[in-house]
Amino acid sequence: MSTRCKINKLRFRGKQSTLKSKKSRPNYTRKKEMVKRRTRARIAQVRNAGFEDATFFPWRDVGNVFLSRIRPNIGRQHARFEVAPNRSASLTQLVFPGRPGPTAWYRLIFFANSPSTTGVLQVSLLGTLHPGRVIPLLNIPTSRYQMFSITFPASALRGRSSFELEFRVNAGARIGILNLDTVVIVPV
Repeated sequence: MSTRCKINKLRFRGKQSTLKSKKSRPNYTRKKEMVKRRTRARIAQVRNAGFEDATFFPWRDVGNVFLSRIRPNIGRQHARFEVAPNRSASLTQLVFPGRPGPTAWYRLIFFANSPSTTGVLQVSLLGTLHPGRVIPLLNIPTSRYQMFSITFPASALRGRSSFELEFRVNAGARIGILNLDTVVIVPV
């Protein structure tokens, strides 16, 4: 047998043995994937989270806030607040956050940008023991969306299964503009 023939046989045997070893090994990747799926945080109940529907429903809008298709974060549209000086506008939704994560906490995540230099964004978890968060519009980027998050314990719900989530823009001496998109609550 020539050297060339021996090399080809070895190559063939090598491939064959590799195939056998793959078949005989358990599929660890699949098992890991299944475990990941079970432990992955599920997005809780913020409905119309990306403001993609034709109306704000189930959000309740008060003041000058509307749906806009100019520069959304994800999808086709976002919520845009254009609040007159020394006024406010808000979006509120009754949220059922579901079961908390393994640490008994939740994380509210939202994306925003704002060209305004005065005024504040006030995020409130109404009916809970959590104080919420106040963000000066000046601290929110103008040219890109930034992710913001608020982490709160399940105990802040005081045994209730729901709370009111409110985004309120309080304008300062000038018009207050804010673009809000992709609002989710995940158990952590």
